[in-house]
Amino acid sequence: MKKIDWANHLIEFITVVIGIGLAFALNNWNEKRKEINQAALFLNSIKEEIKINLEEVEKKYKYHQELLDNLNNKPTETELIIRSATLEDHAWEMANNNIFKQHTDFEIYKDLSKLYSIQNTLKQTNKEASEMMAYLNVNSPYLMIPLFDKEMDEKFWREFMEMRRQSWIPVFEDMSSVEKTLIELYREILEKIQV
Repeated sequence: MKKIDWANHLIEFITVVIGIGLAFALNNWNEKRKEINQAALFLNSIKEEIKINLEEVEKKYKYHQELLDNLNNKPTETELIIRSATLEDHAWEMANNNIFKQHTDFEIYKDLSKLYSIQNTLKQTNKEASEMMAYLNVNSPYLMIPLFDKEMDEKFWREFMEMRRQSWIPVFEDMSSVEKTLIELYREILEKIQV
């Protein structure tokens, strides 16, 4: 009967177990590295999207501020046209997943969630204002009929323009307020994101 070399078998067993353990550790490290790189790519895409959205909102904010000034100072000469910001959220939608959440700083993720929530608020505000503007554009000819009556006096015209001014100022103030908040958040987040 041949004697079993337990020491040699034990060494082989330990070597196999260590090899398998190292292979799993290396695989986990590699997967985590891939996820970190993917999260960084998502964050970079969001950063670029924010830059584009910031530029768009800055233009619309400036326009709406001028419109508000005109409504306050010369309402009869002001042409009411809503210029809604076209805001992108594709990068955020793509990145809003577990990998991004796990490998992104919590404060940055929280700020991004807040930013895109406010961005959706602006989209909704713009939509509602555009719908109201469309409704008024359809009905305004009927509302304007009395203005073309030669017997209507200057008082009616002033009252009508004041009513128009007072009804639209809050709409543009709301839009401008949300736009201003977004501009501040965009800039703040761009400073925080280091990709």
